[in-house]
Amino acid sequence: MYGLLLIGVVITVVMWVLASSTDRNRIAKYIEERGGRIVSIAYAPFGRGWFGEKNDRIYEVVYYDHEGNQHFASCKTAAWSGVYWTEDRITYPKARWVESLSPGHQPGRPVISQIPQTMPPPPVESEMEELIRLRAENAELRARLGAGAGGMTKSEIRNSNQ
Repeated sequence: MYGLLLIGVVITVVMWVLASSTDRNRIAKYIEERGGRIVSIAYAPFGRGWFGEKNDRIYEVVYYDHEGNQHFASCKTAAWSGVYWTEDRITYPKARWVESLSPGHQPGRPVISQIPQTMPPPPVESEMEELIRLRAENAELRARLGAGAGGMTKSEIRNSNQ
């Protein structure tokens, strides 16, 4: 009895994984046929348009259109129904760096990894500079602690509480 239940669960999981994979491929193909590029496709069981839906699965998609505008969209799809968009809005207009991206959706080279950082990396300070900065900060905190405790040091505060 439990063996049949386990086989049923395994078959259900395998079917869901296969359906999800084909859904993602169908959505990616839809976008790429129109000159767009996929950034991400995420399953959204309670996404826009889920209520009353029995057969279609809902996904949230981030992609760039053929003009380079970034979109955030919700879509429904199933094996025999195609791709239906329930919401699609431009979240960012075309950026200057879009032209530097390599063409196509190459496996192992996602679009997100090709987008340049918009913020410069934080400055790197040497160990000696960090030590000097931390000692100064420590001295300032000790001075504040002493002033806030009526001029008493940390050990004097500890001893007075005993």
